[in-house]
Amino acid sequence: MRAIVRSRLRLSAAVTTMTVLALATVTVPPSDAHACSCAFDRHWGFLGPAQGRLPANAAGVPWFRPHVPYVEEGLPANKLEHRFTAEILDGSEYRQLPVSVRRTDGFFDDYAGVYVVAPKDEQLQPGATYRFSVDQAGEGRQQVIVTVDHETLTEEAAFGLDASSVTVEPVTVAMGGFCAGRVEAALVHIEGRLSQDAARWREQLLYRTIVDDAIFWRARSSMCSTDVPGRTESAVGHDRVYATCDPSAIDFMDIDGALKPGHHTLKMEAYLPGTGIVLETADKSVNLPCWRS
Repeated sequence: MRAIVRSRLRLSAAVTTMTVLALATVTVPPSDAHACSCAFDRHWGFLGPAQGRLPANAAGVPWFRPHVPYVEEGLPANKLEHRFTAEILDGSEYRQLPVSVRRTDGFFDDYAGVYVVAPKDEQLQPGATYRFSVDQAGEGRQQVIVTVDHETLTEEAAFGLDASSVTVEPVTVAMGGFCAGRVEAALVHIEGRLSQDAARWREQLLYRTIVDDAIFWRARSSMCSTDVPGRTESAVGHDRVYATCDPSAIDFMDIDGALKPGHHTLKMEAYLPGTGIVLETADKSVNLPCWRS
């Protein structure tokens, strides 16, 4: 009987030791990781201004659909068309046209997406003015008015990349299981600079940043946000790129290829939605060191 008790005590001690060791190897999330609401996407809807311009070779206007199913009903693109209208200004009044809604590939792999809204089965007419509208879930009717210029956007248009000085500061990032958290990071802001002729169409383009010729950079501020690449609350054609200074946070950061401190190569691409027109900046080398000046 005593042998059985001693055996059980040894087993209990072994289990306790293994439990302590297992807990010691679990990665602890950053202390300020927190939950957040998934009920809002700040870029939801038409991406361009309420009144804007398009190049003559544009396919239509970009519209963003968030990833939250209970905010935006889960319908394929060909089932969304009944919620949109397309109109052309004919004299002093708008005349309704059949409408097309097509998803643009290459920006989102999940439920969310960028769509091109356009007249169905016909190209935009240079010199014409169009009005596109949508019944947006929870927000009522939204519309944009665009005038089509006679000039086209070509891949020969100048497109440069400006970079800010690097700072080391807390950055809010998406974290699996915690929604969002703040990590110490080496941060640089970059902005695509279009030529003067093309700058008038800036807000109608889609942007994305490529890091080290391999990583499609998508720096989300929370697990609930579907930030449109190259767009922030205050700028278009803008992005923030950072390397985490806290290696333990990488296990929690929801980002494609969380960057390590050091030298990286950045470039930005600009897309005319629904077409094959892609502008690309030259590579820019940046150093993201984890030290404060």
